Amino acid sequence: MVEFALVATPFLALVLASLQTATVRSARLIETGHATGMTASSFAANICGNLPVGFDCTKLYVDVQSAGSFSSLNTTPITLTRDSGGTVTNSFSYRTGSQGSVVIVRAMYEWPIFAGGLSQFLGGVPGFGLANQPDGGYLMIGTVVMRNEPYS
Repeated sequence: MVEFALVATPFLALVLASLQTATVRSARLIETGHATGMTASSFAANICGNLPVGFDCTKLYVDVQSAGSFSSLNTTPITLTRDSGGTVTNSFSYRTGSQGSVVIVRAMYEWPIFAGGLSQFLGGVPGFGLANQPDGGYLMIGTVVMRNEPYS
């Protein structure tokens, strides 16, 4: 278990860094006005396209909100809600704002943690205690807060 902990922590950090990098790259499209006309699903596909191989894009959720100032931006942490079948039921926003708008882009990814037979040695805990979701997965969030540039 100690060896797993030594390997798992840097691995999860690397995965989270990948999500953050993909979020930053895609958020730049909003910041420069290149996302004008993009739908929420095409923007999510752009983020997914910036992720390394191995990410399941059906587990990626994107929330984009805009405001007039940084202080009026809603930065409340997002909690996923689920129906009885475990399907995520949140309604995420896709408001990119206009020139000068303050925007928050959050890309959430449910990383599966496979405990396999080792979970029985950990008292049946799914995800080795790393899980923060009811299904034993780990919700990672890449976040970018920015002010849109003047664009034409």
